[in-house]
Amino acid sequence: MLGPCEARLTDVLFVFDGTVLELFDRGPNGSARFHREFLPGMAIDRGILTINNPDKTYNIFPFSEEQQPALEELMASVAAARGA
Repeated sequence: MLGPCEARLTDVLFVFDGTVLELFDRGPNGSARFHREFLPGMAIDRGILTINNPDKTYNIFPFSEEQQPALEELMASVAAARGA
């Protein structure tokens, strides 16, 4: 990864620099930061991104078909960092 990987949804921005995943959310979930050692699980299913947080809570974010490629790239970067 050359630079930060970003994925933007309507009211949410995800940024991953290889070490820290940042989630900026204008909605009720608020913003969050996760170090590589504590990265949440992420899954895509039928237009919904689910994030399983380390504290056993989860967040659900709907997204459009146009936003999916950026989310998939983000998830691949997070998975690669988790495996490192």
